[in-house]
Amino acid sequence: MADADGQARPSPGDVADLVAHGLAARFGASLALVPSAVRHRVAILALASVAVLSSGLFVVAEVLPGPLPELGGYTHPAPV
Repeated sequence: MADADGQARPSPGDVADLVAHGLAARFGASLALVPSAVRHRVAILALASVAVLSSGLFVVAEVLPGPLPELGGYTHPAPV
């Protein structure tokens, strides 16, 4: 590519094109290894896991009242 235009190096556009097509070829080859039914089930489980995790963290961080009470009069969780 670079030699045809008399350049010593490929342009950034050429590099981006090579990277994009290389990744597309790599992912295209790996898609044939896993059946689509399995990919869909994994995607559904991943989405459900993220939804449950984010909902739980939202409840803990935003909905629960104030900080937890101090235990035993210590202000620091570990004794100094």
